[in-house]
Amino acid sequence: MGIYLLIPAYQPDERLVPFVRELTEEFKVVVVDDGSAPACRELFSRVQAEGATVLYHGSNLGKGAALKTGLHYIKELSDASGVITADADGQHGKKDILRIRDAMLLAPDTLFLGGRDFKKMPPRSRFGNTMTRFFFRLFTGIRVSDTQTGLRGLPAYLFDRLLELSGERYEYEMNMLLALKHWGAAYEELPIETIYIDNNRASHFHALRDGWRVFSRVVKYSLSSLGSTAFDYVLYALLLFVLRPSWSYGIAKACAAVLNFELNCRFVFHGRRSFKNALGYAALALFSMSAGAFLVSLLTKEGMNNFLAKLIIDLALFFLNYLVQKYLIFKKAADKAAEKGA
Repeated sequence: MGIYLLIPAYQPDERLVPFVRELTEEFKVVVVDDGSAPACRELFSRVQAEGATVLYHGSNLGKGAALKTGLHYIKELSDASGVITADADGQHGKKDILRIRDAMLLAPDTLFLGGRDFKKMPPRSRFGNTMTRFFFRLFTGIRVSDTQTGLRGLPAYLFDRLLELSGERYEYEMNMLLALKHWGAAYEELPIETIYIDNNRASHFHALRDGWRVFSRVVKYSLSSLGSTAFDYVLYALLLFVLRPSWSYGIAKACAAVLNFELNCRFVFHGRRSFKNALGYAALALFSMSAGAFLVSLLTKEGMNNFLAKLIIDLALFFLNYLVQKYLIFKKAADKAAEKGA
């Protein structure tokens, strides 16, 4: 039994050869050529000559697909106690890879993440990582500082689940983190050196295209609330012509709650409507309406603008409503969605 090193590679440069040469002294190394140009074939031949196993994709399928190809190959060998994944662009040093290995030997059932120092990142990478970390923690409650790290130690008992996890490109690594709670997997971050060569120009991560893939799972949690809130505000504005602010708030909130429940069931948590879910959601909506109506009435009586009062109260209730829905009302459906990477 041993720990393998898995390196997904797309259009790598000359740095890959000495990187593999250095690490074949410590690991059985598997490199996956994810459909690189024919000009890279000679480089992969040199990598193979250094003692690594090279697997090939006929076309570029994405980083997630390359990781799955490598994991499937290693799993079939039946002698791996775990796999360390590392990027091919020189961002991960041997010292940090060995640190992950040593931690895995001491805690073989823990998934390890190499966390970089954000202060040492180029501005573009620092901004993207900071935004991802903020929204990921906000909407999942999982405390991971570096959600985009490619240096990870994956225990063997998770191989089957990792192979079933959806995502073929950069979103695969995010889906892995999102599934941690459902799997009940222990995880730990270890600090690693932050290495960026030539301001990270060799990276194949595209800010808009791949950023959307990374964020899509997290964004789903907020889209239904935004849509329902827009409906809520429009209806609230119309009702103010004929009703007092407190009544307008309550009726608009009730109608928006019905819409939000449907959106959450169908598009966010992918669950089936049930009496239990509906009852729990109704109780939450009733609490929100009652508390919100009372507080809006209180603020408007003190002379505050109707819309400003509603905005302040809604912001205060937003996070409470989200947490109750995710961890109580739709918990089972959310866990299943996380595992599938939906």
